[in-house]
Amino acid sequence: MNRRDYTAAVLKGLRHVTESEKERIREELDGHMEDHMLELMELGWEAEDAEEKAAACMGDPMEVSAALQKCYSYGWLIVNRVLGVLLVLLVLLSVSEFALMGRAVFQNQQARFDPMSQMGAEEQKRVKQELDIELLCGNSIVKFYALGENERGELEVHWCIRNKQAFRHVAGNIDIHYYHPQDAERELLGGGGYFSTAHIRYGNDHLELPAGTERIMAVVSWLDQEQRIEIPITWEVGA
Repeated sequence: MNRRDYTAAVLKGLRHVTESEKERIREELDGHMEDHMLELMELGWEAEDAEEKAAACMGDPMEVSAALQKCYSYGWLIVNRVLGVLLVLLVLLSVSEFALMGRAVFQNQQARFDPMSQMGAEEQKRVKQELDIELLCGNSIVKFYALGENERGELEVHWCIRNKQAFRHVAGNIDIHYYHPQDAERELLGGGGYFSTAHIRYGNDHLELPAGTERIMAVVSWLDQEQRIEIPITWEVGA
């Protein structure tokens, strides 16, 4: 696939994008591919092969189009839209240090503005309450962003941790525990899990709650510091 075909395939999947914005995207895509193509030609590649390789390194055009469309769905201003386009392109580039930087920025912004997008479809269906609670732990930010209920009637608490500076790694020494709000010594036990990249950590904790519990106490510990926050529950879990 050459540069023209690749760009056309990406633009075909875009909606809610003006012609001037499409032209900017076209220029950005073509510019990145041309730069990579020239680098390959300096290494001895034939022009046609270099062009096809540069297009291939950009990633699947349908995935690029979907990622760009997601950026535009937030209704950001044009300046922020262009920044979003650049970030997605940087994430999809498979070579150079800029690819790693772009990925870090994209993951950080996703965790900040749309952490639920990393959930699976079934997990999203179980969400009953969205949250926007953030706690600062040094240079890291702990965000509680959703509550749900699993098939066993346990409360699911969804959280993520990011660094204030997008390029820096997420802290690994932050612990989260839960207690009954009327009894500071009564820890709420359950299961859960988490997954982590170099820059973002996502977790979900499954808690067994006493009947009629209307809120829980989350305790976030970092080094010798501790923060407590009450999280309300807007439905009767396990009813």
